[in-house]
Amino acid sequence: MQLRYFWPKEVVPGSSRQNSTNTYFSKWVLVRGTTPAETNTVEVMRDFLARSSVEGLFAHTYIEQLQESFQPLIYARFSRGQFQKSSVDHISNVMQSAIDRCEMGEMMTCHIRGASTSKIVQLVPEALALALDLGRWTTEDMFRNQYQAPVKGAWPPVPPDIQGNAQQILRWGFTPQPPERVSVEEFVRDPTTWVAKCLPGLGTITSFQDGVT
Repeated sequence: MQLRYFWPKEVVPGSSRQNSTNTYFSKWVLVRGTTPAETNTVEVMRDFLARSSVEGLFAHTYIEQLQESFQPLIYARFSRGQFQKSSVDHISNVMQSAIDRCEMGEMMTCHIRGASTSKIVQLVPEALALALDLGRWTTEDMFRNQYQAPVKGAWPPVPPDIQGNAQQILRWGFTPQPPERVSVEEFVRDPTTWVAKCLPGLGTITSFQDGVT
């Protein structure tokens, strides 16, 4: 999967940064598929796009710089017969909530970019170029001096066959943390298997807000 960011700081008119492709977009960022399938960002994105591409169900937003209307990637509340675009604050709050549930100390959403690329470089120093491209760092010095930090953790050596995949390096050593008395195997099952299931101490799952998918 390839993606690029609209109107990031490196493409502000007059900026001296060099990691943009044109007036309004960052350069393309490559995101590779990974195993296991449950944490494969590419497949998750493909599924998300398929579920959020119903014509007329999602409100469009007019982008002044592009002089055209588009459907935002991330949507929020359902209002006036359509899902409305999500605010930046809402996206940040959702991410912060996930970080807090993972008990990641005082880490905030603004730290994710540096933390993820720092882990890649720490585990596989030879993957520096992959990390720089993933984080859209302007120069190696900027990453080294301002964003790279030690990442706490103990992982076995990364196998040679995945050292060219930045996302797979990032997932190396990842173990899902399911709720109490829920196995990892149960945790990654299809959502349909959870409807009507009783979780001890948590209650019974009756449905999902946006359907079982």
